[in-house]
Amino acid sequence: MTARRLGELALETTDGDAEVVVRWLGRSVARDADVVIARHLDEIIGGAGARAVVFDFTSLEYMNSSTLVPIAKHVRRAHTEARRLVVRFRADVSWQATPFRMLTKIARGEHVVFEPVPGAPV
Repeated sequence: MTARRLGELALETTDGDAEVVVRWLGRSVARDADVVIARHLDEIIGGAGARAVVFDFTSLEYMNSSTLVPIAKHVRRAHTEARRLVVRFRADVSWQATPFRMLTKIARGEHVVFEPVPGAPV
């Protein structure tokens, strides 16, 4: 497991044989999230090779709207590059459910999957 601390946000990465899981922990409040987060996501996804990448937001306490920019870019990128990406989020938390359901309109299909998780622990 590798942990990247980005202010109040931590990206905890676990490498498996079939997938790389990125757990988003803490609070993502950077106004320049596209600069702060994007390069780390690029490194993680680049290191995943052919394995699927899972963005797990179920333990995230909060994210501002700026955080959606790098997430949306990587969702779109996974879709265009036919890379397997799973976005796991809390279906019962409106600040997660609303933006992630909107992202399904950008890219959804066999490569990009959105998994709403009801009542996951924070």
